[in-house]
Amino acid sequence: MTRRPSRTAAGIALLVVLVAAFVPQPGRAEQPVVTELQVSGPPGPTLQPNLVGFNWRAGGQAVAPLRPGLVRTFAVRLARISPAPGVLDFAAADAEIDAIAATGATPLVVLIERPPWDPGAGSAGYETVVEAVVRRYLVERRARGRAPVWFESGNEPEFPPTSHGQLPPELAADVAAQVRAITRVEADAKVAATYGGPAALFADPPVADAFVAAARAAGRLPDFVSWHTYTNAPMLGPDGPEDRSSPAAVAVWQALHGANPAASPAILGAGIDVMRAAVTGALLPGE
Repeated sequence: MTRRPSRTAAGIALLVVLVAAFVPQPGRAEQPVVTELQVSGPPGPTLQPNLVGFNWRAGGQAVAPLRPGLVRTFAVRLARISPAPGVLDFAAADAEIDAIAATGATPLVVLIERPPWDPGAGSAGYETVVEAVVRRYLVERRARGRAPVWFESGNEPEFPPTSHGQLPPELAADVAAQVRAITRVEADAKVAATYGGPAALFADPPVADAFVAAARAAGRLPDFVSWHTYTNAPMLGPDGPEDRSSPAAVAVWQALHGANPAASPAILGAGIDVMRAAVTGALLPGE
């Protein structure tokens, strides 16, 4: 069972680990697949293998037979949803989220980018668009008889090619705006969102601590803390860049592609231990 950390002191930290794997497809180049494990604690980790998930890519419907519990999506791009003040276009995002839900999975919506008409970190325009997104996929979606989505704060803030505009110095302002938007919707509609982040590039305690601290200061602890773990680290795998649409991501892969001969599932456990300690310390300061 997923449990939310207490909004006061004691509680359970939900840790989300994204693990890169590679599945060969007949007649095609190997394609990256991301599986997701959830671990909760203390007093000890409880592995929930039924909560397996993927990053959504073109043709993501192919994962439906695997019955993933969570599917992470970058469909909610704020710059595309709100290209001008007062404009909200959810057509592309709705289509992808509905396709994910059709697999039986819960969509995990990554809040990325900023509206081009007010692009400052944590700006009033940014907060307004985040609130519109939360209302659409938490409240309006429920009213249409569909299960609401989860929300994740950004992606890999340490790494500009994949951060989608949210870098560490801007994290606190963006998180505060996200929390204000989410708590308003929760209070107005009498519903509870599932919100977390920061989708760190690796098991990165300073970034996790900064995320939790920013959310706490804004008035709401996160429901989960997330980061990415790749067993080939520090290499980026032999198959190809994960994001072929980004020239920067392709260039980084070309520099670091290959397999780590010491790759082992033990890498995942080490990251979990590090992040559990960091998140516990952030949630329970001084204890």
